[in-house]
Amino acid sequence: MAEMIKFEVTGFELTIENSNIQKEKVKKELKNAMKNYMERVLLKAKALCPVKTGALRDSLNVGPYSDFEWYLRDGVSYGAHQEFGFTSKDESFHQHPFVQPAFLSTKPTIVKL
Repeated sequence: MAEMIKFEVTGFELTIENSNIQKEKVKKELKNAMKNYMERVLLKAKALCPVKTGALRDSLNVGPYSDFEWYLRDGVSYGAHQEFGFTSKDESFHQHPFVQPAFLSTKPTIVKL
């Protein structure tokens, strides 16, 4: 089963609830910004992903859990091993992070209302 790294955006619900103006516009813009950000992270993760057959890279995908919670996951059994490392039969350690660097190098979108 594929490992998932979950992150969420917090701290804006209070702002939306306390704002009488443009509540739906704020939600729509934040949803679009989140989708845009995650799609850019996905492209970066695919570019950084180790490739032998291309199965790991091709299986990477993103999608929403809810309006403001998204996932990035893979569809292979060894994606987490590449990201976090593994010890091979000869007892050497191998690691090729690609998800965390994708998040760290992708700047979030500033939403102007």
